[in-house]
Amino acid sequence: MEYSIELLKNPSVPDLKCIQSLLKELSGTDKHVPDNIVLNTVKDSNVIVARDDKKIVAMITISFYVSFNGVKGWIEDFIVSESYRGRGLSKLLLEKAVSIAREKQASSINLTSRPSRIEAHSLYKSRGFNIRETDVFILSF
Repeated sequence: MEYSIELLKNPSVPDLKCIQSLLKELSGTDKHVPDNIVLNTVKDSNVIVARDDKKIVAMITISFYVSFNGVKGWIEDFIVSESYRGRGLSKLLLEKAVSIAREKQASSINLTSRPSRIEAHSLYKSRGFNIRETDVFILSF
């Protein structure tokens, strides 16, 4: 089966429903992210999706910021629907995100991943990512 990988620009109502479903699967909760937040994320970031026919079945978001050390990418919201795992979609999405980062001449891409995500860590390492020795701090509001 062949899937399409694309940078999402103008999500349809069915696209929004698919994204909502993926975000719930990612968070492990039934929390609804408002459509305006999803639309603003699509507008302000690079949301890359994998489609099976017209249905979004996986996604990754890469955003960029500028620091004194150059342009840096940050990956968030990387999820493949459970029923589509093991089909190579993660690799395709990550390759597209890396390609966009290269186009933007980013000096690096950062992401976080829970230690329990062993398969994801294998994917990241196979694509050239290295584990940084750092602590990540968060201030939640």
